[in-house]
Amino acid sequence: MSRILRCVILLSLAFAVYPMAAWATNTASFQGNCTSGTLTCTFDASRPSPGSQCTNGIAEYKWTFGNLGSYFTTSSTITYTFPSIDVYTVTLTVYCWDGATPTISHNVCYGFSVPGCIYAGGGWLP
Repeated sequence: MSRILRCVILLSLAFAVYPMAAWATNTASFQGNCTSGTLTCTFDASRPSPGSQCTNGIAEYKWTFGNLGSYFTTSSTITYTFPSIDVYTVTLTVYCWDGATPTISHNVCYGFSVPGCIYAGGGWLP
């Protein structure tokens, strides 16, 4: 069998076992659920489905809560209590095993009516 024919057969087998659609792209997304009457929110990078994905898996998540600090975790969820009523920017950076670092931000709003915010009051948004 020729070398070229063997190469074509191997590539065909590779795509049959690992179809292109199954290879995820490096993405970051999350939703927040803020408990009504408190300043506590839970953020989940597995929501909305399919949530944050990395081609070769996720090594770590970095959650930044405005200028209030950053936290690294290997879990896709984190709970955070904000210090006061205000508008805060929450940023998620996903560290992928392949070196990619997709990032996304959402605002969390307490006491303000701002479009596109995650509001205190329950329910997963945005």
